Amino acid sequence: MPTMRRSISCSPAPTREASTRYAGSALGCRRRHAVASASAITGRGSSNDIFLSAASIWEITIKYALNRGRPTDMPVSGPQALAHFMAAGYAFLSVTGEHAAAVSRLPDLHRDPFDRIIVAQALYEPLRLITHDAQVGAYSDSIELV
Repeated sequence: MPTMRRSISCSPAPTREASTRYAGSALGCRRRHAVASASAITGRGSSNDIFLSAASIWEITIKYALNRGRPTDMPVSGPQALAHFMAAGYAFLSVTGEHAAAVSRLPDLHRDPFDRIIVAQALYEPLRLITHDAQVGAYSDSIELV
């Protein structure tokens, strides 16, 4: 699996919960993590590793660029979000050709391409996906709705 591990100290370091407040998803640990306003995938590496999909940074970057002055607009840019995730010590999960091909095996339950690639990553690796999105939760029993 092409992951990049970074452990960056930052004073004060943002918490994992604060770092993921605006993320579309994060990929993560064997334990249950309720990540505020985000999804997490668990199951690989040490019991405390949380992985972030490159698709999440891509989604944040696109949504930030589309800001139209609404209160629901993405408040941080892709580079800002990446810096927060790195400072919080997340491991990064690249999107591979295998992940992209795994999307074709998903039922058509949800149209969001970012959510679909993250579900495919979780099922392919395998990693446990923790989400607040009921549509994402419908893909598999290994996806935990929080």
